[in-house]
Amino acid sequence: MYRTFSILLLLLTVMLFCVPVTDFDEANQFYEKGEYGKAAALYEKIISGGFENGETYYNLGNSYYKLGNIAHSIVNYERALKLLPDDADLIENLRTARLSLTDKIEEHDADPFFTIYSNIRNSFNIYTSKSIFLILILITGIMISLYIFLKNTISGRFVFYTSILSVLALIFFSYMYYDIYSMNGRRYGVVAEDKISVMSSPDENLNSKELFFLHLGTKAEITRSNELWLEIRLDEEKKGWVKKDCLIEI
Repeated sequence: MYRTFSILLLLLTVMLFCVPVTDFDEANQFYEKGEYGKAAALYEKIISGGFENGETYYNLGNSYYKLGNIAHSIVNYERALKLLPDDADLIENLRTARLSLTDKIEEHDADPFFTIYSNIRNSFNIYTSKSIFLILILITGIMISLYIFLKNTISGRFVFYTSILSVLALIFFSYMYYDIYSMNGRRYGVVAEDKISVMSSPDENLNSKELFFLHLGTKAEITRSNELWLEIRLDEEKKGWVKKDCLIEI
């Protein structure tokens, strides 16, 4: 009896302390050992299995960067950025990856107020902004209900001003959630070849003109698409059509 109990206790100890190594742990170990190809393959396997999060995309981006695959590193950094919008290391790594690009997209100075708003917006992703938006709806509803019952009391004034603040916060977060939702709904792609031609129309006949070139790793917004072509836009002046297989969609 004592021997059986000892064996069971030993098995329980092994189960508690011998934590199985997951694919993510194994991929991290490959990365730490400098086996970046194996690490990237495992991170890709994790993502293709439906387990997507910012950290996995970030690590995959790092693996591709170490392999010298700038296009795929930028794609995965951008995917990670949607889920980890205020991660300082991620932002810095993406900036570093872009330094090697041929195409330098000019960034215009933003209005100071818009810059402040952008910094606040970039502190949230689609999930956190939605959660705060729903919580504020609940809080605003509760505060308005309390004011209806307490408006003729001493506490009514405090509830009234609190209700105004909650309504203003709800309006702000409603707009911000819509803005983040709209941004997430936009399609972007990264150039996957050393050099591609941007055409005036989605065909290669004599009526289509070559407008300009784009190079490896450049990010562009996808505005329209068909079976073979994508219409892309860099700004109001630079837009046109490229072959679908020339871009990796973010």
